[in-house]
Amino acid sequence: MNQELRIKNTKKGLTLIELLFGMAFIAFMGLAIANFQNSMFSSSEYLQRSLMAEGDARTVLRQLISELRAMNYSSVGSYPISSALENSITFYSDTNGDGNPERLRYFLDGDLFKVGVVYPSGAPLTYDINSERIKTLVRKVDPTASIFTYHGTEYTGENGALVFPVDIPLIRLVKVNIPIIIENQGTTTPYSISSQVSLRNLKENL
Repeated sequence: MNQELRIKNTKKGLTLIELLFGMAFIAFMGLAIANFQNSMFSSSEYLQRSLMAEGDARTVLRQLISELRAMNYSSVGSYPISSALENSITFYSDTNGDGNPERLRYFLDGDLFKVGVVYPSGAPLTYDINSERIKTLVRKVDPTASIFTYHGTEYTGENGALVFPVDIPLIRLVKVNIPIIIENQGTTTPYSISSQVSLRNLKENL
């Protein structure tokens, strides 16, 4: 009787090997679930950063294109474009609608794309460079990229840009490219937002 009971109990129990396999399987499943959750969180975070960076760049680009399109002579008679470089452009445009164009300087500072604004003041009006207000617009911009390219009256969409140093009075169209660097777990992904604008106030037929 006792021997039969021992045999039945042995058959109902788990062997050490079965127990170890079971624990290993549970540990494996736990690790797989943790890795899946981590991957999902990382993908979600990356997507969120990408959308935010893209949104910021598009907002800034729309603003810049609008201001470039409306550029005009300064309140003291200076030519609409003061400086035209690969990573910066300085021009005059009335951003607040008061009839007196501000001096705007869009430029790349390391991996930060910024704007500096100088409001005309005084009597007579002057542009005090020391009063420039600088604001960071887009972060994580490729510091090695060219932001601006310039084209003249003969640009057809295929011919090349004006060479640097650019002869400023020849500029009739500006292309803007903002190359963002999106980081994700030690890797970087480039993403560019670009547009172009014809400078209507510089057209020769006006």
